[in-house]
Amino acid sequence: MVDCWIRYTACWKTENATEAMPKASRLLKTVTLGANAVGKTSVIEQLVFGFFEENKTFPTVEDTYEAWVEVERAQREKIRIYDTAGLNVESPQVPSHYLHIADGFILVFSVCCEKSFKLVHDLKKEIDRVRGKDFPILVLGTKVDLVEERKCDHNNIMQWSDTEKVKLFEVLTSNRKTLQEPVTWLVKKMVSCCGKGSSQTDIKKIFNRKSTNKNKEGSES
Repeated sequence: MVDCWIRYTACWKTENATEAMPKASRLLKTVTLGANAVGKTSVIEQLVFGFFEENKTFPTVEDTYEAWVEVERAQREKIRIYDTAGLNVESPQVPSHYLHIADGFILVFSVCCEKSFKLVHDLKKEIDRVRGKDFPILVLGTKVDLVEERKCDHNNIMQWSDTEKVKLFEVLTSNRKTLQEPVTWLVKKMVSCCGKGSSQTDIKKIFNRKSTNKNKEGSES
């Protein structure tokens, strides 16, 4: 696990913002999902550290990053980003706990790989099923600089995002500024939806209710 916010901050500041970090009133959890080699870790490394290493892949099991993001003047939110292993585009299996712990998702695909976009399409359906239609989801298309290798038509993927009512941005991972607007949008969306959907507290209540019902059934028999 990488717990880097103590030494590093991902904070794009307004002109008069102070450097002092406020005490966090909440921690927003973001899960990053996508196929192998689409640039999930590169996106996170750029966001958190302002660091990008070209032509390098990062085989990931699971890493965790924490950082501050300024969403409005004098309003900063602390986020935890879960970087997950790349999913098999042919038979993706998302560990169910990721679907329940998240306050928002970053779904990443490469515009040079149609299968990686199809995977994002399937992941969006699964999140809708588990967390509901209006859950905070950000979709990022990477490798837009590889123009001659592009396989995903821009108009088609944007039409999909309009139909699905999901935010989709094409980004250049080597340029941190292209990531600021998308992630700031996601954090704002998570803040506005905070407390909605199935939280860990809700899940515990469900399990407690099931246990209580079983105990009652046992005592009645």
